[in-house]
Amino acid sequence: MKIRLKTIIILSAVLIALLLVFLIASETIVMDAFHTVEVQSAQKDTNRALSVLTADINQLDAVAEDWASRGSIDDFIAHTNKSGLLAALDDRTLDHLKFNYILFYNASGELIAGKGYDIEKMQETPVPASLSTLPLAPAVFSTMQSQENGLIGIIGDPQDPILLAVQPVYGSDSSTTPVGYILMARYLDAAEILRLENLVQLQLEIHRYDDPALPGDYKTAMASFQNGTAPFVQIQKNDAIVINAPVSVAVLDNENIGTYALIRDINGSPLLILRLTIPRDIYAEGKSTTIYFFAFLVTLGISFGVIILLLLDESVISRLLNVSSRVNSIGAARDFSARVPMTGTDEIAQLATDVNSMLAELEMSQQHLKTRLDEREKSYRLFFNSITEPVLVWQFSDQEGYGELIEMNDAAAKILGYSRAELSVMKMVNFLAVGGETDQDSVIKQLVSYGKVQFEGSYRTKQGKVIPVEVIAHIFDQYGEKAVLIITHDITERKDIERLKMEAFRQIEKNMQQFAILNDQLRNPLQGIMGIADIMENAYKERLFRLATMINEIVNKLDRGYIESEKIHEFLRKYYGFGKK
Repeated sequence: MKIRLKTIIILSAVLIALLLVFLIASETIVMDAFHTVEVQSAQKDTNRALSVLTADINQLDAVAEDWASRGSIDDFIAHTNKSGLLAALDDRTLDHLKFNYILFYNASGELIAGKGYDIEKMQETPVPASLSTLPLAPAVFSTMQSQENGLIGIIGDPQDPILLAVQPVYGSDSSTTPVGYILMARYLDAAEILRLENLVQLQLEIHRYDDPALPGDYKTAMASFQNGTAPFVQIQKNDAIVINAPVSVAVLDNENIGTYALIRDINGSPLLILRLTIPRDIYAEGKSTTIYFFAFLVTLGISFGVIILLLLDESVISRLLNVSSRVNSIGAARDFSARVPMTGTDEIAQLATDVNSMLAELEMSQQHLKTRLDEREKSYRLFFNSITEPVLVWQFSDQEGYGELIEMNDAAAKILGYSRAELSVMKMVNFLAVGGETDQDSVIKQLVSYGKVQFEGSYRTKQGKVIPVEVIAHIFDQYGEKAVLIITHDITERKDIERLKMEAFRQIEKNMQQFAILNDQLRNPLQGIMGIADIMENAYKERLFRLATMINEIVNKLDRGYIESEKIHEFLRKYYGFGKK
């Protein structure tokens, strides 16, 4: 891998690592901070929605408190004649106030009078059973009797939850014991929820706490609410209103966040769960800002990377590449007398100086080595050409056999009559033939299998003369390539001697056969002469016997010689092939 590419990869890896660190940091720190701000903003929006709902309840309480302070209400509750006030409490009053109920109770909390009104249908409606008595738990009712402040809150109803305010009514005798109670109420129905939604400008939903079809996210939020008995709103002694509504925040999706508020009824029991669906504008803005900043960092990083790369390329990389290129060209040309150009005084210039010093040493070593190689070449040539036997070196492969001529000594050139240039374009089979029963293929197979082979063949010289030779071939490795060394020995003289021996042996065989015939030709007449001499009775008898005996001894010697010659004949047949067919 080239150094310029390595530098690009390293710079890219560092930039990517920094960007990854930024992304991780932005997700774990920056985006968490935006999420925290988002949650705080969502809680504020939820408190604002709860405040709007509380303001509706507070409106009921303000009207109830105003009515409770009127003397006519005291007279109305304390006396049995109620026709005058009830006549004044008509539908227009409730429609103007946007109240559903205005009810009056005695000191015991029993309903004594009142009026119900359906705002949507604009008609009177009966009082529901849930308001037939004050919808207060005994402990809550007892607490309200002991204090001058009234009670505000929400109660459940089969139709819809009811917002209500209860104010005690005191008598004209300044007694601290209320003579009765006035209740003003309004349904928290779909129209009221839509009005609240328009006021807070957020999607608002309200579900009953005990709704069996409650969505899953509501149930998840319920698990995070802590147990408590404080009602949704309470009036303090200084007329301050306290809101008690646990809030839980959860991310709905990438675009919205949900806040859940638990609303307890006037007696402190869980009644409703209010959910606000709030767009994640803060988080989206934070994410968008992070993306823009990330894009800015990418652009800035690429710009700085390119600038750094250009500076490195100009001051370091290009100079290193020039040194490398120059060293490679020197190495390829094997010209150690060349030098690397130097510029500057930094480490790269020092590197070039060191390279030049190394080249100077290599040049000296090369000259020394060349001198030694020349000497060795001369010695090798002298030794190679001093060999009196022809020596040939050929390329060799297991598949194709003999290739091109590599080297030959002077003896080979002399005996063959060819120059090295002429032999280099010839096949070896054109001038070296395999003799006897061995063929060229079997020689090559044996050479491949065993790495060496010995056989008898014959040279065909340039002049056409055939010279019998004994061939010894041996495979060796020459610079990673196979080659075969072929040494031949001229066996012309040996072949002539063998020929003469064979002629002599044949003559001996012929003489031996003639001796055998001569023995037979001498022995038979001799027997006849000895038979005639035996019947003679003259002076020549003894002389004939003596001469016949001498001739017989000579014939016996010839027989023994023939027997000995048979042993010689057997030896010749065994070791020289003489007499074989």
